[in-house]
Amino acid sequence: RTASITTNDQDTAVDSGDDHDSSVLDGEAMDKLTIRDFGKDLESWKEYRKTLPQIDPGYASDSSTEEPSNTIGDVPIEWYADYPHIGYDIDGKRVMRPATGDELDKFLANMDDPDVFRTARDEVNQQDVKLSEEEIDIIRRIQGGGIPDADFNPYEDTVEWFTSQTMQMPLNAAPPSKMSFLPSKWEHKRVMKIVRAIRQGRITRTAPKDNEPKYFDLWANAGQGEDTGRARRQRLTAPRMALPTHAESYHPPAEYLPTDAEREEWLATDPDDRKRNFLPQDFSSLRTVPGYDRFMQERFQRCLDLYLAPRVLKKTSHLNAEELTPKLPDPRDLRPFPAAEAL
Repeated sequence: RTASITTNDQDTAVDSGDDHDSSVLDGEAMDKLTIRDFGKDLESWKEYRKTLPQIDPGYASDSSTEEPSNTIGDVPIEWYADYPHIGYDIDGKRVMRPATGDELDKFLANMDDPDVFRTARDEVNQQDVKLSEEEIDIIRRIQGGGIPDADFNPYEDTVEWFTSQTMQMPLNAAPPSKMSFLPSKWEHKRVMKIVRAIRQGRITRTAPKDNEPKYFDLWANAGQGEDTGRARRQRLTAPRMALPTHAESYHPPAEYLPTDAEREEWLATDPDDRKRNFLPQDFSSLRTVPGYDRFMQERFQRCLDLYLAPRVLKKTSHLNAEELTPKLPDPRDLRPFPAAEAL
């Protein structure tokens, strides 16, 4: 069987027989040969493999055969910051942390190393990696806000996926619908409804113009009790509820607790005549206090008071007693008058 390989410059033929000439392996097509091109001649394939360049599984290698020196997996290194090891391998054994010098050793090593400014620390593999020129160029482009790829052209010519020329033919040649040239029955009914409203006078063609001026005196009725013909209403805020006293406490003092006689008198009194709508009670703790049974009634009465009770604003004058009494004249201004009694 003879395998034929086509390249850009020449055609290379490889014979799979025993008399295979090694000279056919020379040329540009040698890098593109596979084991299928040799057929059953495995010896030629092995000799051909020896001529290929060796793969260096280093830092810059993209080979899939590269094995990382750190086999702990995708585990954060920060988890083992306080331990002498950096993780566990596939067999469950500890991967010890590489020996590193102190800050003085690092300083001396940096002074002797001319490539210290282009060296980065690989925390996964626990080693210092020397950056190449391409990687440094990518870092500089990212820091400058540019495109990392130097071969990328952001100003390429526009590719017109859709033509910008106007088409002379329509997209479809369907005949026009019947609705497009027949009068609409519903539009006819709508127009006739408007015509009848115009004839009856419910719709006027032109509205009468308002000749009154649009400006007015804002303070014309300032001294009167009416504002623009309507009585001025003042909003009165609702009165606040009275704050609770000591008698409403769950543990009131002894003087606020009613006696048996006061309890019977309170029960015999009409609910509208009672001074309080509750009797003070004493509980040992707050968690023993039961639910208030008159809560809904009190809320309802509060709503009725706000809704039905009229609120009137009363003006009160705060006068002192000295201002109400007349001022008496000075006795020295009333002389002469008898000042002594004599017989």
